[in-house]
Amino acid sequence: MPSGYRPPELTTVVDTTADEALEVIGFDVNGQAYAFCIDATMQIRRHVVNIKHDDRSIAVSYCDLSDCARVVTSDREVSQPLGIGGLDIHDELVLLLGDERYGQRSAALPMDDVPFERMSLGNWMTKHLHTMIYCDCGAPKT
Repeated sequence: MPSGYRPPELTTVVDTTADEALEVIGFDVNGQAYAFCIDATMQIRRHVVNIKHDDRSIAVSYCDLSDCARVVTSDREVSQPLGIGGLDIHDELVLLLGDERYGQRSAALPMDDVPFERMSLGNWMTKHLHTMIYCDCGAPKT
């Protein structure tokens, strides 16, 4: 299984203790909003985070060296998680899909891009009250 695959722990706005000033990659898939904290994707093994929404595979990638983010999805019946395939000669993230490698910005990646916004978690939560959050930097409230 690719090193980028690790089903993440997602929390709700009510359950998160993450700092609202954290920068997130925010996106919406079929009416469900998600916010992925960029700080949580800084660790090498977390540069690519895969989730499932209904029957769709969604992958969020972030390269801290090039400050590049991308959100992609696929509704293929048998979808493989997107993984980390190394760095290219420009020190940009390479994505691994099966045995094939693609530059993070490559249009040849056979997945659909999902529009996203970068903003503070607080601003995202104000716009999207029912968002699911991946921060891995704040424990759930007890």
